[in-house]
Amino acid sequence: FRQFTDPDSNAAEAVFQALTEVFKQSEATTTMQVKEELEEAAELLKTENGSTVAITSGCDLFVGHVMNVLNTDEGFSSSKRKLLDRLERFKKMTVIIRLEIANHTERFITDDSTILVHGFSRVVLAILRNAAKKNKRFKVIVTESRRDQAGVRMVKELDDMGIPTIFITDCAVAHYLAQEVDMVFVGAEMVVENGGIVNKIGTYQIAIIAHSFNKPFYVAAESYIFTRVYPLNQQDLPDMGTQAPLATDNLPASTEVWNSSSDYTPPQYIRLLFTDQGVLTPSAVSD
Repeated sequence: FRQFTDPDSNAAEAVFQALTEVFKQSEATTTMQVKEELEEAAELLKTENGSTVAITSGCDLFVGHVMNVLNTDEGFSSSKRKLLDRLERFKKMTVIIRLEIANHTERFITDDSTILVHGFSRVVLAILRNAAKKNKRFKVIVTESRRDQAGVRMVKELDDMGIPTIFITDCAVAHYLAQEVDMVFVGAEMVVENGGIVNKIGTYQIAIIAHSFNKPFYVAAESYIFTRVYPLNQQDLPDMGTQAPLATDNLPASTEVWNSSSDYTPPQYIRLLFTDQGVLTPSAVSD
C-alpha cells in the first residue's frame, strides 16, 4: 500500500493499486478464490494502515467491482484478462478525471473571489491549479484541518502555484465565512447514495456555517468513490476509532478524548457536486 501512496494518489487510489497487484499475482482459478484472497488482503490493508473511511470504502469498492466483472458469462480467464487491462489503465485515468472535473468548475470561479478549502484534496488542487492557469484572480483561505494539519500541506502546494493563500485555525471558519468568503470547495472520501459526503472531520460544521450564510458549498469528487452507503447521521459511519490522538498535554488522566477522523455531511448542505460525470445536484446522485 505504501509504495502506491504518492503526492498524486489519494488513499482510495493507493488501495486500488495495491489490490490490483494482489489480483495480478493471484493463482486463483475461480471467482470465489479471488474473492477470498482480495478480502484477506483488504483486511490486512485496513489493519496495517488504519481503518479510515477512505481505505475501507476503497477496499469495498474494489472487491465489489472485481466481483461484478468476474461474475459474467464470458468465463473466468477472459474476464480476468479484461479486468487486468482495465485496472492497468486506471492510474493514467485519474489525472484525466481530475482535469475533467476542473473544467466543469471554470465558470464558477470568478475574478476577485475568495475560496475556502478544508483538508488536503488533490481534486480541489486540480481545480485551483486550472483556474490559476486560466489567469483567474482569486485567493484561497485554508483551514488548519486538524487533526493531521492537512491545511499546512495544502498551503505549501498553493504557494508553489503562486496562488495567494490565507491560513486560519479551524475554529475561525464562521468568522471569515460571514463576510470574507464567496464559496467553499472540499473533496470527499466517499459520496454516499443520498448525495451527501463523508470527508475529513470538520467538513460537516463548515457546510452548516456556509448554509447559514447562504454561501455555496461545493464538493469535487471522482465518480469511482460513489458508494451505496446510506448514512442517516454521524452514528451510521463506520467506527474508525481515534487514531493519531490530539496532543493531550496537561489534561487530567481521567479525561476521555474523542478524535474522529471523518464526518458525514447531509445533502441539504451541498449546493453542487463536480464530478467526471458532470455537475450534479445531490438529488441527482441518488437518481
